[in-house]
This record gives sequence, C-alpha cells and structure tokens, in this order.
Amino acid sequence: TAFIMAMVMIVGMESMGNFAGLVNVAKASTTGSLTNTNIGLSDNGKGVWNASGNVVTGEVEGTTTLVIFTSAQDGTLTITNNYTSDAILKFSYVITTSGGSCEIGGTSCTGSGDIETTLAANGTYKIKITSPKGKGAKTTINITDIELIQISRPNITFMPSAGGSFTVDGTTITGNTVLNKVSTDAYSVVATPNSGYQFAGWISNGTYKSKDANTKLAFGEDASVTALFVPSTTPVFMLESTGATYTDLPAAITAAGNSGKVILLKSGTLSAGNYTIPSGVTLLLPYAYGANDVGNETGYDNANMSYYPSSTTSSTGLAYPGLTTARLTLATENGANIIVDGGALVIGGQIGAASGGNGSEGRTTGSYSEIVLGADSKITVQNGGVLSSCGYLLGGTVEVTEGKVYEPYVVVDFNGGTYSAVMYDTLKVAPFQRYTMFNIQSKMILHANSGAELYGYCDLFGDDKHNPSLQKIVGVSDALWIGTGRIEMTYDGTKTVASQQGTNIEPYVGKTTIEFYGDANLGSLNITFSGVQILTSALNYPVPYNYELKIKSGTFTVSNDMAFLPGAELIVEEGATLTLPNGKKLLFYDGYTEKKFANTVYPSGSNLAKHYSERGRLIVNGTMNINGTFVGIVETSGEAGIINVGANAVLSYAPSGETKEELDSGAIVEGALAGENARFVYYIGKYNSKTYRGLTALINTGTGLDSMQAGKTYYGSSGTTTKESYSYWSIDCGFAEDGTYALGTKTKYKATN
Repeated sequence: TAFIMAMVMIVGMESMGNFAGLVNVAKASTTGSLTNTNIGLSDNGKGVWNASGNVVTGEVEGTTTLVIFTSAQDGTLTITNNYTSDAILKFSYVITTSGGSCEIGGTSCTGSGDIETTLAANGTYKIKITSPKGKGAKTTINITDIELIQISRPNITFMPSAGGSFTVDGTTITGNTVLNKVSTDAYSVVATPNSGYQFAGWISNGTYKSKDANTKLAFGEDASVTALFVPSTTPVFMLESTGATYTDLPAAITAAGNSGKVILLKSGTLSAGNYTIPSGVTLLLPYAYGANDVGNETGYDNANMSYYPSSTTSSTGLAYPGLTTARLTLATENGANIIVDGGALVIGGQIGAASGGNGSEGRTTGSYSEIVLGADSKITVQNGGVLSSCGYLLGGTVEVTEGKVYEPYVVVDFNGGTYSAVMYDTLKVAPFQRYTMFNIQSKMILHANSGAELYGYCDLFGDDKHNPSLQKIVGVSDALWIGTGRIEMTYDGTKTVASQQGTNIEPYVGKTTIEFYGDANLGSLNITFSGVQILTSALNYPVPYNYELKIKSGTFTVSNDMAFLPGAELIVEEGATLTLPNGKKLLFYDGYTEKKFANTVYPSGSNLAKHYSERGRLIVNGTMNINGTFVGIVETSGEAGIINVGANAVLSYAPSGETKEELDSGAIVEGALAGENARFVYYIGKYNSKTYRGLTALINTGTGLDSMQAGKTYYGSSGTTTKESYSYWSIDCGFAEDGTYALGTKTKYKATN
C-alpha cells in the first residue's frame, strides 16, 4: 500500500508540468514572464516552457527505459485571456520535429506560420507538442510576436520626432495627433529618416514596439507613439525585461542591473572608451526577427544552440562576411574596448546544414550578426565571462584571462554517418581531414593557465537530424590543445585555396596559426553522432593545410599520434622543444590524395602552391627529441637547431597491408583493407606508375637529403647548401605524377655520433 501511495504521489507531482513557474505573470515568484501581463500561461504534461518579453519557447523529449523501451512524451501550453473583454490573440511560430507532432488550437501544424484568433474574456487557447519516441528525440516550438489585443477604442497619441518624419494611414504627423480606432483595427505607419539618420523603431509609452519602418500597429489600450530616429552610426539597444530603448550602451547595462539581457536593435559604431558587461548581464546581437528582434538565439549552452530545422532545405549555403550581409553589425572605433567581466557577449548566428549530405558541416548557414573591432580595440573576457560567436567577430584582439569562448567547429569534408563508421570503426582512419574555426577571426590570446578555455560547437548532420556536441579545443586539461601557459591564435582570410573542378574545396577557409607559449601537448576530441563515436586519440590526428603550429617556448609533447598533411606546418622556435615519446607517431606527408567520394577531396598540389607548401613541413630552430616514430624532412633556418634521435627511434612509416596488387585494386593505404567498402583512398607516399614508397625521416646535411640515423644528434651548422630537388606527389583526383619541391637555401644540419 505504501508503495502504491508513493507511486501515486510521484505521478501526481509529474503531472503538474515543467513550466518553470511560468503561470499568469501577475503572480509572484515566476522565473519567466511576458511583457503583456494579461496573457496568462499555464501548462501540463512533460513539456518544458520558457517565456521572455514577447517570446515563448517549448520543448518535449521522448524517453527510453531499460535501454530498449522507448516512448513519446507530450506537453500542453494553455494561453488565457485575462482581460475582462474579448481580445485578439496573435503570434508567429516555428516548429522543429523529427517524427513528433504539434497541435495549435486543435489543428495539426508543421513548419512555420502565423495565428490570429479571438478569445473571450477568460477564454483559453491550447498548444500541444508531442515528441518522437526515445531519449534525445525532441519536438520544439518557438513562438514569437505574441500579442493579446483587447477589443476597445483606446486613445492613441502620435507625436512627431526629430531626425525624420512619419505618416499614419497616409497622413503626415506634424504635431501631437490623437486617434481612436477600434483596437482590432491597425494603423498603417510609415517612417522616413532624414539624411544622416536611420529609423530605429516605433516607441509606444517609452518601450520598443516594432523594428519595421513600414508596418501596421494595433493597440489595446491608450498609448503615446512616436518614431525613433538616430544618427546613422549610432547603435540602438533594448533592455529585454522592459522593452526600453537606449542609444547609450552603459546606460542600458546599468538598467539591466544584476540580471538582464541587453539586445542590439540597430547597427552602429561604439565610440572610444571601455564598455563593461558585468556578471548576470548578457549583451546579445540577435540573428533572428521576433517581436523584440529576439528569436531562439544561439547561446553558450549547447542545449540553446540554434539550428535550421531538418525540414528546411535552403540552409546549406555558407553565410560568410563579404559573401553575405550580416543582419546586424556592431563596429568599434579604435580604442573602444568591451570587457566581459563575468557577463556574456553573444554574437548570434544560425548554424548547421538542414539536409546533411556531404561537405561542410556545422558552419554558419543562416542569418547572423557580427562585431567588427577597430585595429586597436579589444574584447577582454575575465572573471568567468563568456564570449559566444556563431555569428562573426572580425578585427582587433580577444584576450581571455578567465572565461570561456565558443565558436563553431566546422568539418569541411564530412561524408555522412555510414561512411564515418566504416572509416573509423573498420579502417581506423580519421573520417574527416579538413576542419576550421573561422567565426572568430580576431587575434585570440588564451591564458590557459588562468582558466581560459575555447570550445567548438560541432554539429554533424546524420540520421535526418542535428547531432550537436561541445568540444573543448583549448584548456589546461581534457582538451584538444592542452596548454599550461598561453596559446595565441590568428586567422588570415586571404590565404585561401581555390576550388577544384568537381570538388567541394571550401574557397573561404583561410589560414589559422596557433602559437604555444609554455608547456603544451596534443589531447583528443570525442565526437559522437548517429551512433558513431570518434576518439581522435585513437587515430593519426590530421593537421590540414590551413593550420600552422608554432612552438614559441616551453616543451610541446606529441602525446597522441599526429599527421601533418600537405600544406600544414610545424615550427619549433629557438629556445623551444618538441618531444616525440616512445610509442607515438609524428608524420609529415610528402604526398596525399583521396579517392573522390561525393566531391570531397583534399586540395591538389597546384592549388596549395599559392599560399602553402606542397608537403607537410617541419622547421626546427630549437630542440627536437625523437624517441617514437618520425617521418618527414627536417629543415632549419638558423644555427640553434638540435635534433636528438633516440637509439630506439623508428624512422620510417609504411602502414601494413599494402602490396602492389592491393594498390592496383584501389585499397585503403592508411589502415586495413576495406574491399568493396573502399570509397575513400589515401596515398601517403609517392604513388607513380602503380608503385608504392613508404615515408622515411630525412634531413638536409649540406650534401643533400640524407636518411636520419637512430642514436645520432644533429646540430644546425653555419654555411648554406644549394637548392635540393625532392620528388613529391602532385595530389590530384586521379593518380600522382612526379614533380619537384625546392627546399631553397637553408642552413644545413651536421651530424655527430
């Protein structure tokens, strides 16, 4: 009996819903509310609902019990007219579901649309969302522009404003004008800014009402209305909680208090000075349109990331500065600095391809906003602050002392879940070779030893759904690049590789340089999607052409296997050390190609040659200790270089399973054979006239490129050597051909026992 009573209590508690306290906003102790307090909200079921301003979001997730038993869940939102007379309910919606459903007003709905209906006093309107079956399967709805307009005849006073003019139902407003239409009858308003000004929005009773210069406005109660015009370079901000607008960012932040969101409404430029975002306050540059220009914004919590719904097919095109136009731009004059002091700065952008397929995944594909910093401007993230950019951040410097930075981790050559499973699980080969993080293009300084962390939003589309994950890229532990000091990143968008005919080579991917100050090592990523788990520490982690690594000081330890593909470079500066432990591999490919699969293929040598080397390149001006497996050519540009080769070092690399017959049949070279599943082919050595050559360790000793010897030490030596021709593989979609790579005039190495 006690057990049954306990179960009844639990079920009863669960049936109360998960609206996070969002009932009639007139009631106390709610965690979310709508601007119009006469819109009552309540819920039941398993849905999770949140309200803010004029936006409501809902989500419901399926369940899995005892591993194999799956079920769907549902939640219902009830909207109540709390006016004492009839009122018009209006809102727009976007539904995202993969096998679930949604009913609005008792009618099944999908995709997006608009609702307008009349509710009697205390009348209700229901929205029900049902999830697909299984844990992680979700249905979501985003409700924007929600209004409840009381049917009455309010007095509306239209007031002229400086900086422009406007008309109401075709009549120009030259003085205070009182009109009193029925509340269900909207006024047609058109605003026209004067030269040098921009329209910043319609203001009703001191709060923001609409962003559109040409629109219709309806009112349920008396109001004073005017058009806001500001100088063309003046940004306009809104405090989400009140709808009040500001042209002074510090004033808006002060009004937000200890908890609030300040939203950029109109583009503009911040003048020189410091702008501090304190703990509890978020400055948001939204990418979407809503009642207050706020949609389901990309946040810095993985659960709040915003993707195109899977039913949308127009989202696969790249959204990129110079190629597409940002929805909002916040620029800074030189000397304007933003200090994220425990608060959050979110640059909105919509990421992820809708229909999956092949090519770049997880990139910005929809609407986005951007920040353009002056050359001497800086964003500082400190005291646990957050910077999230699924839009773009250009120019200036970002310095993180203690806080987190988030931006998309874009996989450029994604080929789907089935392909990835075969490559990783069966062949033990990295299923993607090319990636980038180019949403933050400012110089970025990360003080890992003080608590700075960089995360990548990763979204690989598979099984007809988004598969989001959060990857730690830089940190003091559990990251891809683990540093105990400082790590600096710069991006050069001019170093791009042109498209090849019949391939998807991304022509907007520039060069990223990562500099390590202090001890550092290679960690791992753990990416799971569509039932595939990829642990990069189990592979030769590929470093593609668009990455250059510089060891500036301290010791960099190759703690997991690495492969530098043609175009990629590793430079060990004077005074720094590169250590390759026993049992680990460090490979520099002098040739590389892929059998073309779904148009994803590595760039050819001729395409790389404009900005990059045609092979993986290693330059050691400091110290290199080799105790594991090393292949490639070691260069130096000074006399301080020292190469210590351990007695047990392995100085050649030829993966098992490559015979002439296997190569002739198109087998996988790097990894085991795949038979008919071999849709992707690597050649990491010279492949010409159906022959194969493994890679070896070579060093320029002044007499040519000599094979490196185990147990020897090589020192940089004065004097130079002439250019040395070295056969490399011209990387193409077919077989390779011979070519030469000129080492150029370099300081040579000399060997001692």
